[in-house]
Amino acid sequence: MPRPTMVVWFALRKLRPPSSGPCASNSLSAVIAPDLVVTVRSPALDRDLTKRLEFQAREVGAAAISGTRTAVGTMYVDGHSQLSDDADWNTSLWSFTEEGTARLVKAVDLICSHLLGEFSIEAAWVGDPTKETQRISRGGLRQLILDNRLGNRIQYLVEAQPLSQTDRARP
Repeated sequence: MPRPTMVVWFALRKLRPPSSGPCASNSLSAVIAPDLVVTVRSPALDRDLTKRLEFQAREVGAAAISGTRTAVGTMYVDGHSQLSDDADWNTSLWSFTEEGTARLVKAVDLICSHLLGEFSIEAAWVGDPTKETQRISRGGLRQLILDNRLGNRIQYLVEAQPLSQTDRARP
């Protein structure tokens, strides 16, 4: 079934149209909607690791992960496809579906299992500036997503310790 046009899609989702930025400029290596993206930054992200994460995300049913064709140290997670119908780009927290939350958690688990050092992650509309920065543990980030409390335009600086076995066992 063909997808609705972008204009209709944004009208249905109560979201604004895409702006300029890395996703709008076709710099991604996989298909991710050019609006809400979850940006992950780490000096440990090279092209080989990003490709492995892209593949593994597809294998486990996680939210799509994509690197850029030119920038090393940055990758993106598809946030748009995980949004609930009541999501609004202008609120302080993103609203994800139950399935979308599960897919985002799977993506975060993959990222955490491969990035042992500190990294940053931010869910924002492409082109919107970061509003604030917060330090968070890996388990705390995972719980934020499970509780549907991921902040809009908040750059989370994720601490370097690995997830505990208890955190991995949670749904």
